[in-house]
Amino acid sequence: MVFMPTVHATTLSFSEVVADGGPDLSGQLSATVAQITSGAEFKFYNNVGFDSSITSVFFDIGNTDIAGILFSQENSSSGVDFKPKNNLTLPEGNTLSTEFDADYGETKSGPNTNGVDQGGEYASFLVTFGTELDFDGLVSAITSGVFRVGLHVTSIALEPNSLGGEPADGSDAYINVSTVPVPAAAWLFGSALLGLIATRRRKNQKMLTNLEQNDPIGS
Repeated sequence: MVFMPTVHATTLSFSEVVADGGPDLSGQLSATVAQITSGAEFKFYNNVGFDSSITSVFFDIGNTDIAGILFSQENSSSGVDFKPKNNLTLPEGNTLSTEFDADYGETKSGPNTNGVDQGGEYASFLVTFGTELDFDGLVSAITSGVFRVGLHVTSIALEPNSLGGEPADGSDAYINVSTVPVPAAAWLFGSALLGLIATRRRKNQKMLTNLEQNDPIGS
C-alpha cells in the first residue's frame, strides 16, 4: 500500500531579492512553519553573524483558492515586539517576476532593536486556516511558490545606500526560497534505518571478534 505521510513542520530559507553588492544575509535568515491545532505557526530567526535586524514580515497568499485565512501575532521572544503594518509593500518586491503583493504584514514596534537582531530571538505569527486550507495545503502552496513570505532587514552595516553612495547602515529585502519539506514520517523512518544499520554493524563486529578469539591459528 502506498500512502503520503502528513507533514508536521518545515523550514524556510531566504534569498536576497536584489543582489546589490552589499552583504548577503541569506545564510543567517530562516523560518520554521509548524502545524498547530488551529493552523500553523511561523517563527522567524536571524542567526546574526553580520549585524542586522528583521524589522518587517510580509505574507503573500497568492491566488484566491486559499483565501479566508487569518493572521495574528503570537508570543515572540523577549526583546522582540511587532505590530500590524499598514504599508504592505515589500521593498523591491515589484522587481520579482511575479510581483510580491502582500496580504498581511507586521513591523517592529519602536526601535530596530525590537526586531529580530540577535541569535536565539524570534518573531512568531499564527496563520488560522479557513475552510479551504489545511497544513498540507499550506506547505504545498509554499513549496510551489504560491504562498510567499518576505522580510525587510535593516540596520545592515556596509549596505549600499539608495543614492548609490558609500556603503551605509542600510536595508534589504529577502523572500523565501521554495523548498521540498521532509515529512515527519520520513524522519522517523530515517532514524529507524540508522538505528538498524548501527545494530547490524555492532552484530557483525561481535561475530568477527568471536571468530578471531576462536581461531587457533590467528591471522
